[in-house]
Amino acid sequence: MMQAYATMPWWMIISMIAFWIVIATLILLIVVQLTRSIQPRRETPLEVAQRRFAMGEIGRAEFEEVRRVLSQAPASVGETSTPSAATIGSIE
Repeated sequence: MMQAYATMPWWMIISMIAFWIVIATLILLIVVQLTRSIQPRRETPLEVAQRRFAMGEIGRAEFEEVRRVLSQAPASVGETSTPSAATIGSIE
C-alpha cells in the first residue's frame, strides 16, 4: 500500500489531501448549521410578558408596567432599577 503512494506524482497526493480537507470542512459546516437551527430561540422579556398577558397570567396593569420598565433605558451601566411590587408579584 505504501508503495502505491511512493509511485504517485506529488500533485496527486496533494490534491487527495485537499479533497479530504474540503469534505471534512463541508461536513463540519453542515453539522454546525443543523445544531444552530435546532437550538430554540430565547424569548425576550417583552415577549414573555406578552405571552403571559395573552394567557391571562398577568393583568393589563402589570403588563403595562413591565412594558414601561423594559422600554426605559438604564441611567448608567452600574445602576440597576428596583422592580415595582406588581413586577415582583408577577415573577413569583
